Amino acid sequence: MKQFTLVLILLFTVSCNTGSDRSESQSVQQSTDLEEQILGKWLSQEGDFVEFNADGTFESSMIEYGRTGFRGISGNYFISGDLIGVNGNNAPAMTWKFSIQGDNLIVTYVQGGDLKLDDSMAKYRRPKSDR
Repeated sequence: MKQFTLVLILLFTVSCNTGSDRSESQSVQQSTDLEEQILGKWLSQEGDFVEFNADGTFESSMIEYGRTGFRGISGNYFISGDLIGVNGNNAPAMTWKFSIQGDNLIVTYVQGGDLKLDDSMAKYRRPKSDR
């Protein structure tokens, strides 16, 4: 009886772990897909641009919240799920929630640093030359 119980526990544990491995691998696959899809240059209707490079660096020019001029920023980024962490060399760190829908990059500035109002949104589009 003890062996039967032990076998059932082991089978249950293995089946639970197999399911979570699939979810983790799907999450990794989704993250990898987004990392590839985000590469390249994106332009907003307001005139902002951001370009994500395969080496984990980015360049951008953005209008600062409450101001009229653009501010150039470059640095490193990383993707975790549907979040982008942006660490600019000349700006505070920012966190953006994002989705890609065709040629559109939809961004919510979860933590906008000193550039963007927290929880504000922007829509970027790939330039025709990058499609």
